[in-house]
Amino acid sequence: MQKNTSTIVAVIVVILIVGGLIWWGKSQTPTGPKETIKIGFVGPLSGDLAFIGESDKNAILLAKDELKDTKFNYEVIVEDVQIDPKLTANATNKLINIDKVDGIISVSSGIGNVVSPITEQNKTIHFGLASDSNIAKGIYNFIHW
Repeated sequence: MQKNTSTIVAVIVVILIVGGLIWWGKSQTPTGPKETIKIGFVGPLSGDLAFIGESDKNAILLAKDELKDTKFNYEVIVEDVQIDPKLTANATNKLINIDKVDGIISVSSGIGNVVSPITEQNKTIHFGLASDSNIAKGIYNFIHW
């Protein structure tokens, strides 16, 4: 009899915990509009390396489309910089200062080396799809290779 009572109490406790978590989770869901996370993409969308930039851009947009049922909305702002340092610097500054992005993804070591010091100075997260470890200098820059 003691064993059955312990089992019943354990089941009731589990039901109360699960019910409480479900209730708490629903009460924590925001009722207003979702916050938008802006992600900048800097890559070669024209020129000789456009095939690299286009495939990376499409992968990012595909991933964004998978994030519909989350607590945030996501917006991707795309900049074609070809592999030109001046275009890259201008696009990075635009993304940070005008578009107010929360983070930037860059493609290639050449582009990443231009983006990295700008994002570090502006305290903006930067993920570089590149092989040069210099891109990851500072606390706001990371590479994936």
